[in-house]
Amino acid sequence: MPEKNEANALPVKVEDKLELASAATSPQNQGKPAAMEFSDMLQASLNERSLNEKVDMLADQGHSIEEIAKKLGRGRTEIELLLKFRMNR
Repeated sequence: MPEKNEANALPVKVEDKLELASAATSPQNQGKPAAMEFSDMLQASLNERSLNEKVDMLADQGHSIEEIAKKLGRGRTEIELLLKFRMNR
């Protein structure tokens, strides 16, 4: 079993500690178990379509690259690349 080498440990930033502390005490999280909150977030992310799926759907509907990029808040080049990869699938 390898020994723990604290010299190679990643530093914990003060911002990280503050973010965790403030999230734990925010009014919206009071009285709600952390596991339930995580479960809700996980379910929401599973229900959300991936970027590829969204791009494919909009392209199938006949939207231009510019329209897709604007609707999804992404760059034109990113959408072009996703559509090019789509052709190779």
